[in-house]
Amino acid sequence: MLKLGNRNTKFFHNAYKVRNHKNQLNHLIAGDGSAISTEDQLKKEAPLYYEKLFNTDHYGNTFPKLVVKNKLINKVARWLIRPVSDKEIKMAVFQFSPHKAPWAEGFNASFYQKH
Repeated sequence: MLKLGNRNTKFFHNAYKVRNHKNQLNHLIAGDGSAISTEDQLKKEAPLYYEKLFNTDHYGNTFPKLVVKNKLINKVARWLIRPVSDKEIKMAVFQFSPHKAPWAEGFNASFYQKH
């Protein structure tokens, strides 16, 4: 039985290595068409990409098949950038399933719900 387990472990480890290799990003294509691969280049290019992506003048050009028909009215835009109350934050945190994937800090929702 142990021999079969060892073979399976080797098989799954190799499968993981192949998949991990395929999922790696070696470079990205910048707005000017050049390949970038260093962290400094990515830090410069990423904000430019998203500024262009979310600039209302470029919606139709970025996703030609995506039609954006509505823009936010001023009332809704103001509501989105308003200060958020502690009560709203608490309600949002308690809507998360407590044992789902961790947040950026490494804690899952259960930690925040208890503390």
